[in-house]
Amino acid sequence: AFVDLVFYHATVENWKKAITYARRFLQGKGRESARRLSVGLLEPVLFYRLGQKETAQNRLEISLKQIQDPWYRGICEGLLGRRTLDDLKNEAGNYPENFITLHTAFGFWSEGAGEKEKAIEHYKRALESFLDTWVEFAFVNGRLSRLRKPAA
Repeated sequence: AFVDLVFYHATVENWKKAITYARRFLQGKGRESARRLSVGLLEPVLFYRLGQKETAQNRLEISLKQIQDPWYRGICEGLLGRRTLDDLKNEAGNYPENFITLHTAFGFWSEGAGEKEKAIEHYKRALESFLDTWVEFAFVNGRLSRLRKPAA
């Protein structure tokens, strides 16, 4: 339930609640599952979106030391500027689960950098995974809707 709450609050721009739930989830014991890795990747990106760039980078550095999975490590390295997006796209191959995680992370990171159009493109690519049962899919869909809304 915490994972859904993290992504829900991030979708509706309740950043602090999303971080609170992410921290609670990540502090608990558990194996390195896709859900744990996704929240672990989202947490630093939430800080980046809040403008806390140094905290985001520190959290990514910590993640690099803790994560065993090479794909999620690669995404962390990409967000830190140590690997190129093209390199990661090539590594993603034709695996939709890699595509959705890559473009969700880079889309949200682009939002944090104030690059709305770039974020939209990443989110569109994430939706091309067709993994509509994944929490990232709902998150990306929600973020797209919010980014496309005309300013009030």
